[in-house]
Amino acid sequence: MDFAEDLLVDQDEPYSGLDRFLFLSCRSCSCYSPFMIHLRPDGALPDSTAIERVFCPGCVQVDSIPVDSKCLINTPGFLQLIRGYEYSNPFFRRYAPIYRILITIDTQLEVNCQHFENLPLFEKLFKLQELFPTVHLVQNRQFTGLSEISQTIVKRCEKIRAFYNPEINPEASKGALSRLKSEESVAASSIASLSSPSVPVLKQTARLRIVNSEKDVRCDICLLVNENNTIQFGPFVEKMLAKDTFRCHYLCLLSGTHIAQRGIGDDAGILGFLINDVKQSFQIFRNKVCYCCGQLSAPVRCVAPDCGRYFHYVCGYRKGCVTQFTGEYPSYCHEHLPFEEPQPEHDGECWICWDTLQPSNPVSCVPTFCEPDESSSSREKEVSWFHRECLQKYAYEAGYYFKCPICHEKQIFSQYAKMHGIFVPMRDASWEIDRTYFKDLHGCKCSAENCKYGDKKRCADRMVGCKACGGETLHLECAEISDPNDYVCSKCMDATFIKLF
Repeated sequence: MDFAEDLLVDQDEPYSGLDRFLFLSCRSCSCYSPFMIHLRPDGALPDSTAIERVFCPGCVQVDSIPVDSKCLINTPGFLQLIRGYEYSNPFFRRYAPIYRILITIDTQLEVNCQHFENLPLFEKLFKLQELFPTVHLVQNRQFTGLSEISQTIVKRCEKIRAFYNPEINPEASKGALSRLKSEESVAASSIASLSSPSVPVLKQTARLRIVNSEKDVRCDICLLVNENNTIQFGPFVEKMLAKDTFRCHYLCLLSGTHIAQRGIGDDAGILGFLINDVKQSFQIFRNKVCYCCGQLSAPVRCVAPDCGRYFHYVCGYRKGCVTQFTGEYPSYCHEHLPFEEPQPEHDGECWICWDTLQPSNPVSCVPTFCEPDESSSSREKEVSWFHRECLQKYAYEAGYYFKCPICHEKQIFSQYAKMHGIFVPMRDASWEIDRTYFKDLHGCKCSAENCKYGDKKRCADRMVGCKACGGETLHLECAEISDPNDYVCSKCMDATFIKLF
């Protein structure tokens, strides 16, 4: 987004500049909001005056909403849920970088408003945005004029309408989508997909375990053999049943388009996915052919209205497809990616592993766009590149602590990464839950010449490392300090360096 750092403000004061009209805003109160609602006349298509029918949640008149039980706007309490985010300055720092969610009368989502009532405002914002497929996203930027804003709204409204009513899509081949829908409707009628899948913590139990070694076993969902790569495809999970064993890649389970998650609690089935529901979904995708490898049992479907391709998550990962781990977890084939990203330079390096980037497809390398430092003379955003696998490995390790490795921003970066195919587990970081994570430190010897303990490896919980370099570990008693944060080793105790502490 092209917001200049010197224009971003911390206080939301009314903005009177002429360029306020070049941002998407409410046509009633002129305020801005992460949630914008477009109300077209009932039965009419959007036109060039679409901008005149865009409102913030606080200005929507309930009487003007067409009566439709399936329309999200008619859900009791929903409008109240998305109110409170209106602001007066387009450069308000807190909401300026966030995509707009455009909601229309065609939007058909089931939202339990009670789940969001007690959440803090900013946390509720991101959880609400996760409910919406990416077809609702509109970039919050400065447009060239009102005409461009109207055209953007028209195109977005048409995509939203086609998304929820694919049979009216004029670009689709005649009857193709409706035939696909009828083909799956019988088997899918008893599968109620959740709007936002739950991602519990994977835990080893007597009946559910994670396979870490290479074995000649296949995933019961994609039927691919010997594809055990935790970073790329998630942990390989085994569920012990009464008569047999069910095995699958965790991300095959999460990305399966027709696999419902209806279990209550993490102990139900495989982390909320009931085995009967998983097996029932086989009726839909067992005969689907992966467009990448040509093999059967492709559980992931591209959600692009004019596509309908199926693929294995494993094959899609290598082909350049992407599953967005946000909202309903939509998936896209390599030809219908929901984003366009620049290719890294040939001599560019990953900022995590420092190896050279190899441009291959738009999802093998993930860019980040960070705001410039206050001390920087440049006002352009800093572009940094990461291997997808490096960023995914960092997400597995960090969990809740996942944030931008460059600028350390958390909320927006986490959402951005999920939309680029990075799975962020909802758990504590590895260093918080793994007792052996710092075993290299626990095995260190006390570096004191006259250690107060005869066995220098004893009392590992009393060991402390230099707060500057982490080296020269000592027992607290040997260092003769009571607070571990006070210890600085002899190599770091020069006159210049110590001033930093």
